[in-house]
Amino acid sequence: WSGFSVKEKDTEKWDKFRELSGVALRAIRENLYSWWRSNGTPLPAMQDTRIENWFNAEPEQLGIYHYPELLDYHEIGPIRSDKWIRLDCAIREPDNVEPFIIPESLKHLPGKLIYFSLGSLGSIQIDLMKSFIKILSKSPHRFIVSKGPKGDQFELGSNMWGENYVNQIGILEVVDLVITHGGNNTFLETIYAGKPLIVVPFFMDQPDNAQRAVDCGIGSRINLYEIDEVKVLNTIEETLSNPSYAEKIAKISASMKSPKNKENVVRKIENFIENNRK
Repeated sequence: WSGFSVKEKDTEKWDKFRELSGVALRAIRENLYSWWRSNGTPLPAMQDTRIENWFNAEPEQLGIYHYPELLDYHEIGPIRSDKWIRLDCAIREPDNVEPFIIPESLKHLPGKLIYFSLGSLGSIQIDLMKSFIKILSKSPHRFIVSKGPKGDQFELGSNMWGENYVNQIGILEVVDLVITHGGNNTFLETIYAGKPLIVVPFFMDQPDNAQRAVDCGIGSRINLYEIDEVKVLNTIEETLSNPSYAEKIAKISASMKSPKNKENVVRKIENFIENNRK
């Protein structure tokens, strides 16, 4: 959750983050443990204030995590437990099986087509959404905007179309670039669709996904405190004009779509069940 790069060599920086995370999240941990106890659920084997030892403990029997192999953190070595199984791809079915049709108001405008979504929590920050819309309205490109649950409280620019809730899976197939908060669903769905991305992270998994996009060369990162017209518009142009982003993300997308990935997970689950029959 730090958003640090795996290339970060400052160990004191990591230690300080872990310390502060443990303190900040202690109340959440204690409430969670209390709820587990009240339901007779065993607590994790490792219990201390470090975030990685109470939230992401080793599974007692078997655990599945969703992350593409070509995006995984191989730089820091293999997973230290054979109880974890990686699932490369688990993408939602689209809300509408019909292909997404680009709206008439955008179809004949110049520029690339870009999808903009800050997720459920990011989109309810009306001032932030207004700031982005003001900046993006000055771009030479076209935008499809996921306006969010409070989307009726602001207006879009003339180079934009959007609704409070949109068919994201269908939209990802037709755009050239995605600007996202980097939540795991949108992050992986964008990569599955093979589209470069710009990540504007808020919290939890989002900073790590943003930095992973940078470290793996599939997109760019803009921090919330960096949002200004020059930064945003320049990052859009730089990301669109870098062919290596599209090339690298296409390889990850093809790997995610391989049927062997799901077959491997199913086989491991079946083997686990067979080996643990009473």
